[in-house]
Amino acid sequence: MDTSKVSGKWQVVIPRRVREAEQIHIGSEVAFERTPHGVLLRPIGAGKRLGPEAGYGNYQNTASGGNGG
Repeated sequence: MDTSKVSGKWQVVIPRRVREAEQIHIGSEVAFERTPHGVLLRPIGAGKRLGPEAGYGNYQNTASGGNGG
């Protein structure tokens, strides 16, 4: 599992392995979707899209008892 920390400006870095697999580049647009299992990060427009069942971008909400992956 890849992780990232939230900065003081509420920013996160998308790990390189995820960026490359999802073809996310500077200027790419992404969407954040709340799901019962956590938050799904989904590329918008060009690039490959994966659903939560594929694994990438589906981070568990550890505050609500999830196991983080």
